[in-house]
Amino acid sequence: LIYENECANFTTNVSARFWLADCPRTAEAVHFATMLYKELTAVPYMAKFVVFAKMNDAREGRLRC
Repeated sequence: LIYENECANFTTNVSARFWLADCPRTAEAVHFATMLYKELTAVPYMAKFVVFAKMNDAREGRLRC
């Protein structure tokens, strides 16, 4: 993941759609991922979700979903 000029870019060899969410607080990332999961698992969508988080500070707690 490369972040520059207020843009995030990444490459992957997986055929899928990705959403990047900028959530400064861990609790917001969990809430947003849960809300997105509930919306997109409703018919007619079929989806598999994996949430990755990068902590800005080593003292922060770990993200758990």
